[in-house]
Amino acid sequence: MGGRSVRFAGGRTGFTLVELLVVIAIIGVLIALLLPAVQSARETARRTECANKSRQVCLAAHLANDAIGALPPLGGSVRYNIVKTGRYRGVQGTFTFFLLPFMEGTNIAKIGSDPGNYPAQSDWLSQAIPGLLCPSEHSTPDGTFTNSYGTWGVTNYAGNYRVLGNPIAGYDSPLRWEGKSELGRSFPDGTSHTVLFAEKFGLCGGYPNGGSPYPYNGNGSVHGWNVFNWAWCPIFAYADLHDQKHDSTDGGKTGWDQLFQTDAYPIETCDPTKATSAHPGVMNVALADGSVRVLTEGIDFLVWRGLLTPNGGEIAY
Repeated sequence: MGGRSVRFAGGRTGFTLVELLVVIAIIGVLIALLLPAVQSARETARRTECANKSRQVCLAAHLANDAIGALPPLGGSVRYNIVKTGRYRGVQGTFTFFLLPFMEGTNIAKIGSDPGNYPAQSDWLSQAIPGLLCPSEHSTPDGTFTNSYGTWGVTNYAGNYRVLGNPIAGYDSPLRWEGKSELGRSFPDGTSHTVLFAEKFGLCGGYPNGGSPYPYNGNGSVHGWNVFNWAWCPIFAYADLHDQKHDSTDGGKTGWDQLFQTDAYPIETCDPTKATSAHPGVMNVALADGSVRVLTEGIDFLVWRGLLTPNGGEIAY
């Protein structure tokens, strides 16, 4: 009797501690192997959505060109962003205002461009517009930011100053924002070889609350207003933090033609003078022909520079 073992009917009913630890370890290894793949798939989906929105913004620019006879300027040159020259003269706003009517935003654009309706206008300026936001961009999760001037909606799609601005007018000219480009006529290099829009962070630069409102030395990605005669306007290919205005002589590190920045986070590591992408290693750009191209951060500086100019006479890339 004393040497007999006892067996329960039906056999074992559970795991030993060692077996349980082995199972947990295997699950942990599988999660560790699968998580990067899941994150990569999610980012691919977000990047695709960002590219689709880039395409829609570019399409809106095409529709504006067809309806008005020219691409929208970056903004007006006087207080309240009233455009003084070209086909958009007399209209108030930055280029995103001019695109909204062609992005199912006519009513919003009317409110935003009415200087006599400040309460409604102020409310609109503080709203996020989903069609202008890239889901990969994490500096402004709700599509807005607040500084000492108020709360502002942002856009993650910036305009190429060499196309939508007026570089010929000169840096000190009050008309430097008021480009007059037309699809076809203004693109001797070809619309398929010129970048019209690129991605940009909503908050960018190591400044309080995300930066100064001025597009050359702080946050360059606000979509809507003007204060102290400066446009709060998302742009790139303009100038850098040290006010260098000419072609780079150091391979795209300074000047208007400096290379774009990818995976720029946190805010303090983001350069507000550049096109900035939240995607690791790549940037979505919308070309003037309406197509979207994915550029890698290792792109040759001269190729990028050639893509920025609509009439630089560069070799077709």
